[in-house]
Amino acid sequence: MSEPRRIGHTRVSTKTQTTDRQALLLEAECDASHVENISAIAPERPTFGAVIADQTPGDTFVTLDFDRAFRSSIDAMLTVEFSRNRNVAFRI
Repeated sequence: MSEPRRIGHTRVSTKTQTTDRQALLLEAECDASHVENISAIAPERPTFGAVIADQTPGDTFVTLDFDRAFRSSIDAMLTVEFSRNRNVAFRI
């Protein structure tokens, strides 16, 4: 079994938005950090989907702000429940 990882995720909606604040804080706290440049309402969020799919038991998903990872409270609850069933923790 591999060592548990802390995997960061951040999102910006437009090319003109910067990830500086988010990236700096996640870099200090995570083993890996992923940035997605896409609107939260986009039908597919490939980076987010890949990060969730790649998690293994014991990992922790880290995001700085609720709205940078989730589209809604329901989206958050479903994603957290899916991950908890796989023994993946969340830190917001």
